[in-house]
Amino acid sequence: MSDSGISPPSSPAQSPRSSVSVRSRSRSSSPSSERAPSPSRSRSRSRSRSSSRSSRSSITAVPGHDGHDNEHHEGHAVHHDTQHGSGHGTEHHSSGHTTGHHNSTTHNELHASTHTSTHTPTHEPKPLGTPPPRRHPLLARLALPAAILVGLGIAAGATYAVVAHVQNLLANASVRGTMSDWKARARSDVYDACYEGCTSCDDPNFAYNACAVTARAVAKGVVDCDAGRMWNWAVKDRYPDACLAAVAVILMGNELEGMKNSYRGQLGLIAVTVLGGLLGAVATYKLWRMATMSKPEIEYARAARGWSLFKPKTWGRASAASSEEKGEKSSRSSASLSSGSKRGKGKGKGKNKKVAAVVLGLFSSRGAAYACVGHDAAWSQFFSSPNGAITGVVHGWFSECKDRQDCVRKCRNSCTTSSSGTKTCSDKCTNDCHTVTYTTRTPKSYVDDVLPKVRACGFKTVDALGGSVVTTRVANANIERNLWVRVSVNGLNVTKSTETDASVRCLHDMAG
Repeated sequence: MSDSGISPPSSPAQSPRSSVSVRSRSRSSSPSSERAPSPSRSRSRSRSRSSSRSSRSSITAVPGHDGHDNEHHEGHAVHHDTQHGSGHGTEHHSSGHTTGHHNSTTHNELHASTHTSTHTPTHEPKPLGTPPPRRHPLLARLALPAAILVGLGIAAGATYAVVAHVQNLLANASVRGTMSDWKARARSDVYDACYEGCTSCDDPNFAYNACAVTARAVAKGVVDCDAGRMWNWAVKDRYPDACLAAVAVILMGNELEGMKNSYRGQLGLIAVTVLGGLLGAVATYKLWRMATMSKPEIEYARAARGWSLFKPKTWGRASAASSEEKGEKSSRSSASLSSGSKRGKGKGKGKNKKVAAVVLGLFSSRGAAYACVGHDAAWSQFFSSPNGAITGVVHGWFSECKDRQDCVRKCRNSCTTSSSGTKTCSDKCTNDCHTVTYTTRTPKSYVDDVLPKVRACGFKTVDALGGSVVTTRVANANIERNLWVRVSVNGLNVTKSTETDASVRCLHDMAG
């Protein structure tokens, strides 16, 4: 054997590549040794094979190792195993030593990489990356100011148009008809309503409201235009022309004010103009951005905002693990709820009935009393003076009504089955409510309440009038307003033509 066939022992820091090159030189320098291997050389090869197998098994046992390193070491071991001529036993010993050292070093590196790879990688949102170049940077920055200006312009212009239109209507508002027409209306709708009242109206304040209008009238040359003070005047004197004109002015003013209020209601369109300005601003902003930005810029801006409805699906996608955890939590919660409902299904029946009774009691409410007509029959009671000269009637048609809201709770049981097979049942209840109007007092009861006061004025109740016609109302609006009846007689000055009878005055004053 020549000296060139013996390779020097490699240092611990020598790389695997250098050891491979040394072995290749050893094979090329000793061709005769390959033909007749010695026993020592065979033992060296067996030790090398066992060391290579151990290194391969150690590499395979480590999970998560990189595929490239695995292939490198396995190839190195196979190359070391299949070589057929190495020179001397010393050469194989040094080569085996180098290979064993390299395998131990590789095993340590794999062990370290295994500890590093055991950490679970976190799911991070996809980065936005570098913004694309802007096509019109200056114009793109003017999108928001331009949108604000356009929105303000639309809102201001439309608001000005609405306000100007309403102001024009208010300035030119006027009532129709001449003064003569309004005087006739003042006589029929105001003075006659105060003097005559009504016999079947549904408002006990009808006559009182009409008399209140005459009390507000102020006329030149007339001491008082209040119809409540002229109730027993002669018919030709009950309607002073100056008082009719004054009441006509009041009626015209009320009509004009109602017309102006309807015009002022159109100012509510200002809210629509503001909304139009906002929509115009948004549209301007969108169109401006589309005109001054390229498609990559728009997509990048949408992704940067994060709340866009058109956000790509790849940005901000939740991890599959989190969705699975949410699904498990929801299934567990539904299972617990269903089990709880099954456990308490038979226990709460009595409580549910009590709760339903309480709810029905709360929903069955009673309102305040008010005057109503048409629910009970009208009632009339005649009366007469002792000598029969003055006759009259007390007529009642108002009833006392109240409203009650009756509610019936209707429930139905519905069940749903989840994907996991869990069945959940619940009661869905609704309240069916309707208003019921009922009377607490009838017209006859109000007539009976007034009869003692009629008797106190010197009259007696009779079943019939004996041919007498009762047409004149005792014109005190407080009788209808407070007593809910109407009192009428056959005349105001029956005994003396120049003055009102004392018994009739007594009837007038019984309601204050």
